[in-house]
Amino acid sequence: MTRIIKESSHVNAGIAYFGTNGAKYFPLKKNNYLVIDMSIGKVKLGSTNPFEIEKLLNKGVTVFSRRSLHAKFLITNKSLLVGSANISKTAREIQHEAAIYCEDKLSIEKAKYFFNKKEKSTYNGCPRPFTCR
Repeated sequence: MTRIIKESSHVNAGIAYFGTNGAKYFPLKKNNYLVIDMSIGKVKLGSTNPFEIEKLLNKGVTVFSRRSLHAKFLITNKSLLVGSANISKTAREIQHEAAIYCEDKLSIEKAKYFFNKKEKSTYNGCPRPFTCR
């Protein structure tokens, strides 16, 4: 995933949990979009680390939160990656994860449509993304 992100000019991603060192392993850039589950429960459990999200916000990434998000996907202008991995130490070091990578233009366009219509819409009654103050 890191290589795909670094080589892409634009990324839309949905990753349920974003743990410690997430910004290092998932190096999103300015004008990229990320949807995560940053609900109070997931933050308290340590599943999502708000300090890692703050690093992305400071880089200009637009971040949305969606409670109960379970999806894991990465959409670029040229590719689509859908898999099982969160951005966490457990996913990197313990669990056996899998993903499907494709460069089919129709699949990418359908994924972008889904992301823009569903994922970037309203979360928990709040139509705006997080901001870093």
